Amino acid sequence: MAYDRETLEQVAEIFRQRRANAIAQQQARREEVYKKIPRIKEIDALTKERYRELVSGIFGGKSLTKSEIRSSSVDLRAERAELLATNGYPIDYLDVKFECRRCSDEGFVKGRMCACYQRELARVAMSRTKISMLMQDQSFKNFKLDYYSDVKNGNGKSPREQMAQVLEFCKNYAKQFTPHANSLFLNGATGLGKTFLSSCIAREVIEHGYSVVYDSAQNIIHAFEQVKFDRAGEKADLDQYSNCDLLIIDDLGTEFITQYSMSVVYMLLNNRILAQRPTIVSSNLDGEVLKQYYSESIVSRLSGEFMTVPFVGSDIRVRKGGQRKRS
Repeated sequence: MAYDRETLEQVAEIFRQRRANAIAQQQARREEVYKKIPRIKEIDALTKERYRELVSGIFGGKSLTKSEIRSSSVDLRAERAELLATNGYPIDYLDVKFECRRCSDEGFVKGRMCACYQRELARVAMSRTKISMLMQDQSFKNFKLDYYSDVKNGNGKSPREQMAQVLEFCKNYAKQFTPHANSLFLNGATGLGKTFLSSCIAREVIEHGYSVVYDSAQNIIHAFEQVKFDRAGEKADLDQYSNCDLLIIDDLGTEFITQYSMSVVYMLLNNRILAQRPTIVSSNLDGEVLKQYYSESIVSRLSGEFMTVPFVGSDIRVRKGGQRKRS
């Protein structure tokens, strides 16, 4: 697991509060029942006393059979259950109602992380990304190949066939992700699904327990400018871009390109390459056009250190709109 400290602390606090609330609610129900049915309070006190006697007997060297232990409390439990039922309460009304019965809202079972804790980590980590709303509806199963043409082009394959290969590649990348996975350059015209599949990768990688930072190139540059020019930014906010397990930079080339913005892009790419941390960059610009806007050092890293994943076809957003109008 590679969740950041803030996520781990937030989830730990969620479980502390969850368990405390469950115990507090049990206490409130107990006070309610004790007030209405005083005999149950007496039974609970007698049950505790009987347990202490049993423990004292065991450690005092007395031999107690299983039948003796069972008979010492069975009558009290039966009377307690009958009183609850007679007064309209479920027989488990005074039990603690933990959300997870497996770990009792502690998050761990015999030293191993419970599935409920893993789900909460993924949920919180996802909510902390800038695509949390985007990822609610974007998953690999919702990626529609029908929007791509099935007419074969010059290489003997249709855009639909090629994008089916891209989809499968992205699925495998997310499924097999490690903090030392390959970096990817998602390249293709506007509206071909680069942002959609990037968010699908982010979602699954987060669910596997890794930290992901997803942001547009424009927002990243702006964040660095805020710190550089003392406009309310904090350096700690910038560290996430270098230290996360996976950085996804969306829409490279749409930002206002300056010497400073290029220095930020180069620094991020180079630092993550040296640290062997994967980065996914998406752009509408192909290699030749990139050379017109960015320095050779940036282009060489994208072409030499990143695996290019080409997106092909026509703008699927236009086809989506056409289908909605016809329906």
